[in-house]
Amino acid sequence: MCPKAPGRRFPAILVVLLLWGASAARLDAQVAPADFFGGTVVAGGAPLPDAFVQLENLNGEHVATVFTDADGSFRFERLASNNNFVYVIVDEAGFEPYRERLELPYVLGGVVTIYLEPEAGREGPSPAVVDLSQLQADVPDEARDAYGEARRAADGGDSARAVELLERALERAPDFFEARIAVGGHYSRLGRYAEAEAAYRRAWETNPGSELAPLNLGVLYYEQAERAIAAGNASDAGALLDQAGPLLDEAINRNPVSADARFYMGAALYRVAAYDLAEVELLESLELDPREGQARLVLINVYQGMGRLDAALDQADRFIEENPDSPQRADIESVRSRIEAALRQ
Repeated sequence: MCPKAPGRRFPAILVVLLLWGASAARLDAQVAPADFFGGTVVAGGAPLPDAFVQLENLNGEHVATVFTDADGSFRFERLASNNNFVYVIVDEAGFEPYRERLELPYVLGGVVTIYLEPEAGREGPSPAVVDLSQLQADVPDEARDAYGEARRAADGGDSARAVELLERALERAPDFFEARIAVGGHYSRLGRYAEAEAAYRRAWETNPGSELAPLNLGVLYYEQAERAIAAGNASDAGALLDQAGPLLDEAINRNPVSADARFYMGAALYRVAAYDLAEVELLESLELDPREGQARLVLINVYQGMGRLDAALDQADRFIEENPDSPQRADIESVRSRIEAALRQ
């Protein structure tokens, strides 16, 4: 049985209007194998999603930047081998900065694993403290190979093929935590929500110390609530948000520096009109990860719900300043104009 997520008090009042979704757009591109390399960022024995991975040349000039996906995977594409040496850099809150020099021609077409260490002297719960069951699990080579193939299929946008390969991996290694989390994500993308829920709960049983299982479960319920709201089914949405809240709270308890957990908790609290609590979580998400632009979009709604139009206008301005090329810019500017007009009344 999964550990019970105690949760904070989660108000059961539903608000129906949210201006912006939480999903960031992704650009899937196919390139020649010699033009890329990728890998996984691991923290506390588990993949770290939404980590900021950078490449610099030896002169400190920017080469490329990517984020890790839900499985902690990243991929740099269209890289020129004439860079020779580059530094790969990961600097995440709560962990020691990672910086390593790589000889680019020798890593193109390959994969690397980046292990983050907890920040020295950090007070409070460490995001690197997890249950050791997965680290000690005996995962056979054929299961790891299938997992690697599944990641490559996912990079190409083929979730159905990724599921097939991950199920093959899990047949050989039922306690393969990373594969359980990954297959849950692909089930969700394919609309197979009951199977996604079962995968995340099995992952939680496998590794009770990780925040990834309760976080993914909470996000699963939150996203289903968003779909219910879009369909005009407020009752179902409220029930789903009641399930999401305690799970997201559990993820925060396990990893207080998870910007993702803070963001989704803030978005869920906004949905139940708990504006004060939503503001706290969304601002914390931005402090942990200033690149979390979606938190600013939800804050615009939070501040409008609170009647704090000056604060809503400030969040709109900050989003436009920080994301000048965002496809959402025109919509945000329209919202900004309406807020300005309301302030003049």
